Amino acid sequence: MAFDPAKPVWTGNPKVDVAAILASLNALWPYTTAGDTAYAAGATAQLTRVPIGANGTIWGSNGSVPGWVARHSVLLKTGDYTIAVTDDAVIYNKATAVTATLPAATGSGVQLKIKNVGAGACTITRAGTDTIDGETTQTLQQWEGVTIIDYASGLWAVI
Repeated sequence: MAFDPAKPVWTGNPKVDVAAILASLNALWPYTTAGDTAYAAGATAQLTRVPIGANGTIWGSNGSVPGWVARHSVLLKTGDYTIAVTDDAVIYNKATAVTATLPAATGSGVQLKIKNVGAGACTITRAGTDTIDGETTQTLQQWEGVTIIDYASGLWAVI
């Protein structure tokens, strides 16, 4: 195994004493903090140091590399609500009809999850002249949910 102090990556055989490697990392790499973790990834199974996550983060993946990612925002709503692009998931719970209004679609790739657990129908409506799968609204009955993506300016798609 070799360690490059300029990079927090060990290369070589991953079948070694991880505790010893982390002890070496603590000694050789000044940014290592007690509680750090390591993972083996890629075709060469490089062992990579991952520092402790900041508040508001969880262990996850950005799609290709594991690491600390932002915790998802899950909201419970009992009335009409205009969803923000920072809302990851909105759960509606109302005995009568409720409206979920989408933010304007800009092509940002934002994905929103919407679920209706209430007895009343949840109507998902557009912002301005946007469309949702070519329609102006989508309706969720009790226990139904959708994931929608902002894939182009003015366009939402149910995926």
